[in-house]
Amino acid sequence: MLTSTGYPHFPATSIEIVQDFPTSQLFHLPVKRIALSHLLIALYLVCAGLLGWWMVKDAAISTGTTTNQEATRKPAPARVVDTENADSKGGPRSPSRMRLSLEDALLGIPNERLVRFSNDADYLRFLASLDGSGLRLLGQIDQLRTVRLGFDELSDFDDLLDDADTSTNYLVSVPDLPDVSAQPGALGFGNQLLAWLGINEDNSSWGTGIKIAILDTGIGAHSALPDGIRQVDLVSTAGEIPINGHGTAVASLIVGKSGLARGIAPGAEITSFRIGNENGESNSFLLAEGIIAAADAGSQLLNISMGSYGDSAIVRDAISYAQEQGALIIASSGNEGFDAPAYPASYDGVISVGAVDAKSDFMNFSNFGSTLDAPGYSINAAWTEDQYTLFSGTSASAPVVTAAIAATATQLNIPLDQAYDVVFANLNEAGAPGNDPSFGEGIVHVGRAVKSTTPGLYDVAAASNHYVPANEEDPIGSLFVTFQNRGTESIINYPATITLPNNTYSYNIANLPPGGIQTFDVPLYIPRDVETFGIISSVEPNEDQSDVDPRNNSLGTQISLTPSDPRNPSNSRNP
Repeated sequence: MLTSTGYPHFPATSIEIVQDFPTSQLFHLPVKRIALSHLLIALYLVCAGLLGWWMVKDAAISTGTTTNQEATRKPAPARVVDTENADSKGGPRSPSRMRLSLEDALLGIPNERLVRFSNDADYLRFLASLDGSGLRLLGQIDQLRTVRLGFDELSDFDDLLDDADTSTNYLVSVPDLPDVSAQPGALGFGNQLLAWLGINEDNSSWGTGIKIAILDTGIGAHSALPDGIRQVDLVSTAGEIPINGHGTAVASLIVGKSGLARGIAPGAEITSFRIGNENGESNSFLLAEGIIAAADAGSQLLNISMGSYGDSAIVRDAISYAQEQGALIIASSGNEGFDAPAYPASYDGVISVGAVDAKSDFMNFSNFGSTLDAPGYSINAAWTEDQYTLFSGTSASAPVVTAAIAATATQLNIPLDQAYDVVFANLNEAGAPGNDPSFGEGIVHVGRAVKSTTPGLYDVAAASNHYVPANEEDPIGSLFVTFQNRGTESIINYPATITLPNNTYSYNIANLPPGGIQTFDVPLYIPRDVETFGIISSVEPNEDQSDVDPRNNSLGTQISLTPSDPRNPSNSRNP
């Protein structure tokens, strides 16, 4: 088991008190993950006995509702409606949740099909032929020459679809944790998100002029949010329906302006494209429609904190359409602990985001294979009825990255694609050296990105103590200790020390450029009867070079040597 403890030390009253183990000693017992490909996910669920499957939702259904008209009413007193590290992931749950069938979850919405045409002539001819056909036109996306059809019998399609592709309309939902919860010992962010991300100055103008689309459950009126957020509702076609707080929480992480829910890029221009109903449920057609509408509206960043395990050609086409117009798409990886992100995070060119806690530990619920990770556990966020919640899940991680890109673009005065490159180049190393299944390329750090052009910054960090479990070829296992240069100047001849229970090793970091890492393969000599041991890695900055963040100069980790121990993240994270 690996439990890293080299995280910023917040005031004890702000989050929780941790017990020191030189640096600190923290244990967690992760729930063993399911390692499946998208195909194996379907096979697993079929073999599970057709008992249905909880469709993913990341925020609980709120018992209260809020509408756009409520902006003028007197706000209720601010209060937190969730508790620290609670199981609920965003506000009060309703007494019951709808259980979706296996067919709905994996095979799509019954008696619906999406039909795509290859040319305008066939598309228009089909639309003209619908009268009297028995098919119901439920929606159309002219840009993709696609229609959403309802039917009673498959024979209703006879003689109408000779020149078209027919596909399933999959269910899409906000991610939830129906069976997997945060591991014990996980540390929430509370109201310390900005400080953890290295934002220690006035950021009220960050993101100004950047157009961000939030494709979600809609955004309700809230005192923590700016006035005049544009609303595009693709759901309430037959009268207004209650709003789910998930989209409001997502928005507050980007543009929140209150002390309880401060956003990373408050100056950004937000447009809400509502594609999810009051239960957080949507579908492939609405997601594609929202992506097209956002791109046509000139949105530069599209945040999608929703997902599906149905691979929709229509959604893929919509993503390509938006990318051709220069939009960047950021999506949550999903909260099922699977070995690949959900869709649309899995699609080429989409920035897939996983979740970590305030100790930089990879969260048990986060799907593997993301591009990068970001804070995603127990973060202060806005909710319905002018309330606040502790927001968790990869749904929270995605807007952190979206806002980081917007903030970097405005602070460095560069285009958004370059801003993403800067964010990507300034990720904090974690886990196995380089890219790994859990952390991707690393963990986002906004402070490093926006200060990446500031000269004279020295910051060397003990980044990771990574244990690879024993196997037939290596009966002891391997320990890789990684240090990273997180400053803007090269570091030369920094002494590093690695302390194990029975030995201390000294190394030298000879020459490390900004952003570079150096990994040492540390010898292990552990008695057979030892099941766990601690390690402390530390680095000593040069006296004549002031280190901007001395808190990350040391990292303590507790390691389990039991290969079959399900609590061992090394075993469960790395195939």
